[in-house]
Amino acid sequence: MPFLRFRIVYILALFCSLIGSALAQIEPLVQTLVITDLEPDDIVTLQLAAATGLRPSLLGIVVKHSGLKRAVAKWQAERLGWSNIPIVQGAGGYSKDYFQVSSTAPSRGYEGEGQMLSAGYRDSLLSRPPSSSELKLALIDALSTAKDDSVRILGLAPLEDLTDALTEQPKLVTKIREVIFSGGWVIGKSGEARATYNINMERVTRKNHSMTDLISLLGQKMRWINYEAVKTMWPSRSINPETAPAFWTAYQELIDRRNSLQQEVENSRAWDSHVLGHLQGLGLTSLHPLFSAITRFAGRQFSPSDPLTLFLMLHPNAGTFVETQVRLDTNDVDASSGIRVHLGVGNGKVRPIEVLLSFDRLKFLDFLQTSVKSLDQVYAQSGLNRQGAPHNDCHAVWDET
Repeated sequence: MPFLRFRIVYILALFCSLIGSALAQIEPLVQTLVITDLEPDDIVTLQLAAATGLRPSLLGIVVKHSGLKRAVAKWQAERLGWSNIPIVQGAGGYSKDYFQVSSTAPSRGYEGEGQMLSAGYRDSLLSRPPSSSELKLALIDALSTAKDDSVRILGLAPLEDLTDALTEQPKLVTKIREVIFSGGWVIGKSGEARATYNINMERVTRKNHSMTDLISLLGQKMRWINYEAVKTMWPSRSINPETAPAFWTAYQELIDRRNSLQQEVENSRAWDSHVLGHLQGLGLTSLHPLFSAITRFAGRQFSPSDPLTLFLMLHPNAGTFVETQVRLDTNDVDASSGIRVHLGVGNGKVRPIEVLLSFDRLKFLDFLQTSVKSLDQVYAQSGLNRQGAPHNDCHAVWDET
């Protein structure tokens, strides 16, 4: 009997040890937080995310008119079946609050958001404060309650709020698995690296660019979907019926089936018309690839950067990344080409990040086509009808004054 008891105890101990080892190897459930400025390419990215089954734990809305865009985000989230996701306003401002460079001019000058809302409700939103600390506090709360290495952040817009949250509570960095960010730089004719939109589109409110501080906090937990790589791999700089025909065929079929989605096309066309005016003001002609794409496909084209960022978050092995030291110099801002970016420099204090070098274009195209085919089911489950908006009149339901 003593020997039998010993064997039982031994077997139980071995079983518990094996279970403990297995549990230790199980990765924590990963949650995704999304920060967006809700421009047309962001909206397509959110549609693709919903089509893949991704359900964010938080949507943060930033940049100019962030309060108005928050209401639009709620309208979009209802359509995507995300009605219970917290949607919070973050850093915003007026046009004068941002770096006055050409790449940000379309966003700084656009006043067309929220046309699906009633005029009175839209006007009331525009009269509210343009910025809020709500997103910073929501990020702190979400990270505080998460397990280590269990949060990924999809950055489709400037990340000032994340920088503020981690600067205030740097221990929360351990909760983050990765921050994948749509933004970076292009190499100009002079050979200098100059920042692109999501970096240039930050408020002029701090001594250093917030991304410089975020790099020092996160290091290789940051992956940048660098625009120089996007431009090289996708020369037209546009996803349109010519560069992604299978995707656009499926997307058009979806719009034909659910004609309430025509609002997306009209919103995108209004934005494209606005951007085209700025490109013409810069003296660009049809020889420029983006000018040509917008002229030919207004309302049926968008930048590949944000959807690509989602794709590479979900399929990291489809991209090649390289460790790079990056420092942003806000004392060197050129009105035509943006903030100066110093690469591979530093005295040991500049931590390297992962920067996109190339990606699998065919897999990306397949991702676009496959995902959009699932969107009809997403809209059907959310209750989006074929003619109108979701279940309720959004401005009546979401006016929280």
